[in-house]
Amino acid sequence: MDEPLTVLCVDDEEDILKALKRLFRKESFRVVTTTSGTEGLAILQAGGNFGLILSDQRMPEMTGTAFLSAAAAITPQTPRILLTGYADLQSTMGAVNQGGVSRIICKPWEDHDILLIVRDTLQSYSLTRENRRLAATIKEQNDELAHWNSRLTLQVQLQTEQLQRQLDEITRLKQNLETENIHLRAEVLTHMDPGMIIGASEALNRVLMLAERVAPTDSTVLIQGETGTGKELIANCIHRNSRRSERVMHKINCAAIPENLLESELFGREKGAFTGAVAQQIGHFELADGSTLFLDEVGELPLIAQAKLLRVLQEGQFERLGSPKTHQTDVRVIAATNRDLAQEVRQGRFREDLFYRLNVFPIKLPLLRERSEDIPLLVCFFVRTVGEKMGRTVCKINPRDMEALQRYPWPGNIRELRNCIEHSLIFSSGDTLQVILPEGPQRRQDPLTLSLQEVEQQHITAVLGGTNWRVHGEKGAARILGLNPNTLFFRMKKLGIPLLSEQRQQTRES
Repeated sequence: MDEPLTVLCVDDEEDILKALKRLFRKESFRVVTTTSGTEGLAILQAGGNFGLILSDQRMPEMTGTAFLSAAAAITPQTPRILLTGYADLQSTMGAVNQGGVSRIICKPWEDHDILLIVRDTLQSYSLTRENRRLAATIKEQNDELAHWNSRLTLQVQLQTEQLQRQLDEITRLKQNLETENIHLRAEVLTHMDPGMIIGASEALNRVLMLAERVAPTDSTVLIQGETGTGKELIANCIHRNSRRSERVMHKINCAAIPENLLESELFGREKGAFTGAVAQQIGHFELADGSTLFLDEVGELPLIAQAKLLRVLQEGQFERLGSPKTHQTDVRVIAATNRDLAQEVRQGRFREDLFYRLNVFPIKLPLLRERSEDIPLLVCFFVRTVGEKMGRTVCKINPRDMEALQRYPWPGNIRELRNCIEHSLIFSSGDTLQVILPEGPQRRQDPLTLSLQEVEQQHITAVLGGTNWRVHGEKGAARILGLNPNTLFFRMKKLGIPLLSEQRQQTRES
């Protein structure tokens, strides 16, 4: 049995360390404290089952960012959280980029909030380690199963009908294990992402509180929210904190599967059930027995499939396509949609009885513009993760640009924000992010919120785009703007507008 996880707390203020020890005294994990980053590194070097490192930012001997960066080299898998009483944008960027910080907690904190964060971080860390062990176990089982299957195959012509049925059952188990293994590998990669659910806004905390309440139950959950708000992340969070978390959560996008194949994907089919069904297929409700099934875009289900889904939710029973045999399943369903299902019911496109079955515990996700205080943390996260993939290192953002990011309405929510950061990284040079907001009607309809410099930057960029970035000549941007070409080059440099040659170079580098 593994020894209990240890939480290392580093802060130069003894009172804060005593407060943390009092706060964690009833928890199952061990707490080790020190007032020095150097001593903290020595403790980590000595070894131990460390599940979390908490560090203050402002310390006399070594900053929290420097300490966490050094700690990452000693125990890279251990999550790291920065405690700070200063709302310093550059420090936040440095902490995320250099220290590999997965979360930043501002002082003073609420005891309940920090307990939830620490518990969730330790649980995610434990689950990641357990998934690695489970993947190894499944591989051993698959190898052993393949060995016995080959032996049985050699004897199949000499055995009775009873032996044939046993071989069919072994083959079915092998298919289940192989499918489970594929989902498990994808799930492990998700849990290794240190960002996961990022933010500390009141709107997001309400959602996480609801997810925490419903997770230990088997109640059906309906997650509603616009595209890009993180519905799948919340579903993962509910599953990780449920009693079914030891098994992989199965996922199916109802909008991505053709209507004629959707039923067999959900409930399975027998060989020859329809033209082209050349082999037996195990459906997701059978594969997910004892686990959780996430039905994304459930509002896209055709009415026939809605009726069969209703029966599974009511009775826990279904039949494979092409077979009269009834199968029993124990599946916890989490559904998600960006549609207003109540409106769909009124218009006859969604069954009313299924809506009530799914809407046992509704969770509505906030739009990104409703939690704009989370945008700085999300920007820092995307700058780090996307920048690493592109080979870019950016550690500064102009405060005006960050304000512009928080003012923008983000109709595409978090997904649009990530795309914006990736686009901006392509055009950025040096260590400062050159923010380029998405072009769209929302931005053009609100010019009074822009500064004079931002208006000038937009206008010059638009004229350059119309001339294919040509400055000189009769049809060049300088002539259209009524400026000397050298003056235009000076304005472009001051406003941070890259030259065409710089853009091409940046594109090649990315």
